[in-house]
Amino acid sequence: AAALLAAPSPREVLDGVREEVGRVLGSPSPPLKVPVRDLGMDSVGAVDLRIALERRFGVALPATLVFEAPSIHAMAERVGQNLK
Repeated sequence: AAALLAAPSPREVLDGVREEVGRVLGSPSPPLKVPVRDLGMDSVGAVDLRIALERRFGVALPATLVFEAPSIHAMAERVGQNLK
């Protein structure tokens, strides 16, 4: 039987979301509470980010993620909710 992997902690989710946003934006440590669109995220980047987060955390996220959860902090909360 395959071992079950422990779900990432809220801090690991936050760090992972921040890392992916930073990769998309080309910024090593984007601020946690500023809307990513204000940091330069465009629609292509938003799609790239959603796909990266789905792959990284194994969750399904809405195409409207950056509108519904505009900051890194809000996205991490949304990802965390979907992990449960």
